[in-house]
Amino acid sequence: MVNPKAVADAVCAILAKRYGSDLDSLVHQAFVDIEDAFWGRYPGLLSCDTPYHDLRHSLGTALLMARMVDGYEATHGVDLPALGRDKGTLAVLLALFHDIGFLRRYDERT
Repeated sequence: MVNPKAVADAVCAILAKRYGSDLDSLVHQAFVDIEDAFWGRYPGLLSCDTPYHDLRHSLGTALLMARMVDGYEATHGVDLPALGRDKGTLAVLLALFHDIGFLRRYDERT
């Protein structure tokens, strides 16, 4: 079972530890949008019909990226520049939406 809210909550907890909780609404909305897109509830998009590049894959990739950002930020003081709030959050959102291009628009129905 795919649970976008649970993954969003986990991602928000990771990001909040690093950057504060003011990103929660942005991140949660992104997860609502990606769920709607993959299930065909986003205006103009058909539901996902690919076997691997699906919602589960996108959720897992976003969670993985949040964990990678957290790990990187934890070690940035050792000759590595910090990503910071904006780049760290952007990395997670890009991971979440990385397969959005596999979704077809209404006019691409076969």
